Amino acid sequence: MRELRSAGRFSNPAKHNRSDPTHAALLHLSAVEEFEYDLVVLGRVYFLLDAEAAQVKIGLTGNLQRRIADLSRQRGRTLELLGTLKAGYDMERCLHQRFRGYRREGREWYSTEILPDVLELLTADGERLAA
Repeated sequence: MRELRSAGRFSNPAKHNRSDPTHAALLHLSAVEEFEYDLVVLGRVYFLLDAEAAQVKIGLTGNLQRRIADLSRQRGRTLELLGTLKAGYDMERCLHQRFRGYRREGREWYSTEILPDVLELLTADGERLAA
């Protein structure tokens, strides 16, 4: 699972969107000290299980409880939170790329065939909530 790990550091402020209101603050902070851009600005990568549809969602949110509630409402059933990772866009993008062959619905829902890899990743690097 080494290829799934993300450094999670903000090392090149120039490559980020300058119209983003946090850009100036990030430029200043990155010049002063190394800090975890993904955690400060972006939130958590989460893994949800829709057991009825046999699908796993990989997403990114700053408000996990609201996101779970919204997705459960959209699907018309309760979704199970498998766990989260302290990461941001880079990790989410890496995971979507890694599991692209298992996509089922849209670009963030995958077959439950990815569960062993997801649970291994959560055990090693994240907060695993499900057995």
